[in-house]
Amino acid sequence: EFHTFLKNARILGKDVSDREAKLCFAWSRMSTFDSRSTKGYLRETNLPFEGFLEAIIRIAMCKVMRARDVLRDYCEISHPELIAA
Repeated sequence: EFHTFLKNARILGKDVSDREAKLCFAWSRMSTFDSRSTKGYLRETNLPFEGFLEAIIRIAMCKVMRARDVLRDYCEISHPELIAA
């Protein structure tokens, strides 16, 4: 569902890959002691509200890092050239 949400919101693209989205989801899950129990399974496959917010922040950080790389590429052009362009 999280992946579908990201696709429908047009968040996935060239700056956030499917793999990065899956990693953001996985890193935002609550840890469980026994994933074979019903409660453990639900914790591993779903995000609580706080986990959802954490995953969105992780996605935003991926986007910021990509934007920083793009800006670094443009730093080769001097500031007056950027203003004139």
